[in-house]
Amino acid sequence: MTINVQSELAAAQAHLERAIQGLLQQRDIKHVTGLGRAKHTVQETLTQIQREEAGHVSHFKVV
Repeated sequence: MTINVQSELAAAQAHLERAIQGLLQQRDIKHVTGLGRAKHTVQETLTQIQREEAGHVSHFKVV
């Protein structure tokens, strides 16, 4: 089975957004900051992959 990384990242971003909205609706903001950071990281990764595919230089380092 081939995994489409961009689709998976987009789905993760959508799930994180729904989780954040759910916590806000419940007035439970204790974990919103962590979920927001995770959402930002997913978005940055997705954006970087898209830039690389468009021919831009990678900023990722393989360790």
